[in-house]
Amino acid sequence: MIQPVVKANVGYFAANYGSPLFDDLPRTSLLASPEFGLCYCPNFPLKINASVGYNLITGNGLSGPGTLYPVFVQTSISWTIVKTTKN
Repeated sequence: MIQPVVKANVGYFAANYGSPLFDDLPRTSLLASPEFGLCYCPNFPLKINASVGYNLITGNGLSGPGTLYPVFVQTSISWTIVKTTKN
């Protein structure tokens, strides 16, 4: 079965540029993004997700990290572990 996926994400972004040459550049930012996609959810605990999102807070290298791009694509495969009990 294929189902739509809608998410609202919040978080924190931190970049490590790896050289003291870039110490003056912004390297952290808050994150906020809507995300839309599809989930293939068969009748067993496997889920395959594919989605695209848009970061509402981005940077240009002067006022925010230049490595935080507005559009992102995400894919994931997950297996749900369910504990069942016998009566």
